[in-house]
Amino acid sequence: MYQGRRVAVLIVAAGKGSRMGDGPAKQYREIAGAPVLERTLRAFSSHPFIDDICIVVNKEGREFCNVLVPKAGNGKVRGLVSGGETRQESVRNGLKALEILREEGLLGEEETAKKGKKAEKEAPDLVLIQDGARPFATKDLIDRVLEGTLRTGAAVPVTPVKDTIKYGDGRLVKETLPREKLFAAQTPQGFERLRLSAAMEKARKKNFAATDDASFVEKYGRKVCMVRGDYRNIKITTAEDLPLAEYIAADLDRWQEEMAPLLLKADFVEAEHETVETLPAEDPGIIHMPGPLHEALTGEDVEPEGLFVKPEVPADEPAEPIQKEEPNPAEPGALRPRAGTGFDVHVLVPDRPLILGGVQVPYEKGLLGHSDADVLTHAAMDALLGAAGMGDIGKHFPDTDPAFKGADSIVLLRYVAKLLQRNGFAVSNLDVTLIAQAPKVAPYTAKMRRNLALALQIPEDRVNVKATTTERLGYCGRGEGMAAQATAILLQGEQEILWEEPAFEEAPAPAPMAEPVLKAEEPLPAAEETAPVTEEPAPVPEFEPKKPACFKCRKAEAVPEKPKDFPEEILAPEVRTDAGSTDTGWIELFTD
Repeated sequence: MYQGRRVAVLIVAAGKGSRMGDGPAKQYREIAGAPVLERTLRAFSSHPFIDDICIVVNKEGREFCNVLVPKAGNGKVRGLVSGGETRQESVRNGLKALEILREEGLLGEEETAKKGKKAEKEAPDLVLIQDGARPFATKDLIDRVLEGTLRTGAAVPVTPVKDTIKYGDGRLVKETLPREKLFAAQTPQGFERLRLSAAMEKARKKNFAATDDASFVEKYGRKVCMVRGDYRNIKITTAEDLPLAEYIAADLDRWQEEMAPLLLKADFVEAEHETVETLPAEDPGIIHMPGPLHEALTGEDVEPEGLFVKPEVPADEPAEPIQKEEPNPAEPGALRPRAGTGFDVHVLVPDRPLILGGVQVPYEKGLLGHSDADVLTHAAMDALLGAAGMGDIGKHFPDTDPAFKGADSIVLLRYVAKLLQRNGFAVSNLDVTLIAQAPKVAPYTAKMRRNLALALQIPEDRVNVKATTTERLGYCGRGEGMAAQATAILLQGEQEILWEEPAFEEAPAPAPMAEPVLKAEEPLPAAEETAPVTEEPAPVPEFEPKKPACFKCRKAEAVPEKPKDFPEEILAPEVRTDAGSTDTGWIELFTD
């Protein structure tokens, strides 16, 4: 679950890989000792916010997946789904399968299945669409896509294009496109499930074809949020991609093998901070990336997410809180306290949301700024950076950089926390004071405190948030603006620098290949009705895949309790299958 939304993933792996040449299809090739599809599946099955996974495959891939799912599915794979003749059809089949599984109560808890379409429109399920041959999606990337999807209803990870792009007919250049406005789209792409399903259904009726899923949402008037992608998140398409994929896989595997013993998973439940509406950009058609680091736009900064460093403690000795240690500051490796203060002020204006500590506070005015103008979080960041001797937020997130237009300050605080950690600092405590005459913020300070603590990955009792007035004196007292001041204490010690970010050198990319334009297919005639299966199924052993379910009768032979019949209008006789196949569409179910 992600902020109360159930999250499903469709891994599209039904391609035949004709551009790869002889041998197995690209998704079944081994990269650094593991099949590509296995790496893709593990990236999502291990993510804490992912609830359900369906893999869209052709008939040849079913046997492979029957072995793969028990090994790498982490109990989250709900079924295999028949692929179509094009990627577009495969995704549509997958969405149809999610609808069927959800209505039959095979996705998640019973109350989730029963909440109904009206309730789902208020809190829509989210779906991520992932290429099966794109095995290097990181947790950090998935987090950014989920955040963008929650904020706008659709999100696509992108990387700025490095090469100059020429437009032409293959013989002569007709135009040189402006590189600063060109981005390469990646997956996973995130959507509200109902929104994507509706867009793809419109596209089918109007014979509109596209090579990525966001294009359907764009086509029918919806905004798609751009979030920072990852240059390592390549799609394996041709044989020339294999050496680079081997290098990336080996590099990631080596980092995990060498650094995993030094990193302990956070022992608190990661919750989500209070989200706010995206602020309007100068161009309403563009929503700027929430990613905090400008250098990351060039792929130079890729950091582990969801992990923090703890001092090593022998198994036979109890761990002591870091505040109780009293080493001699003169000794090598001793923890040294560092103090910093921060101050920020913003003017209040109409028609802006008031964001304080990552919480949208109801008020008639909001703070004006290049980002979301979260004055509380800005003061906290300045205090932390000051204690570390690393400048201020103006240095790291300049208001002259359009990448930070409308940025979420809590996301920027997460980056500051990583920057401190990478340089050997641990946050001991943070105290922030808001200075404002109105509104009353006492009901929201607990949420603000939690948001700051989660962003810094420290316990809440190390963070304090409070507010005061100026007794109607000065610009804050007159309601012209708000100010905040903060004090932070950091601890620095040589033993805290337990890892260095692994270096990554880019291998030369192969010559770009033009993607073929997929032509829309004419709808197939409706299939004949099939008599429903009424026989009682045999018991299914643990982890053994269940027998296929027919899209037309919508009954899985291995489902213990037969669901009630479904209305005729939501059956799926138009679902296509593999080219030349006489099968009906199928879903193959898995037990946990």
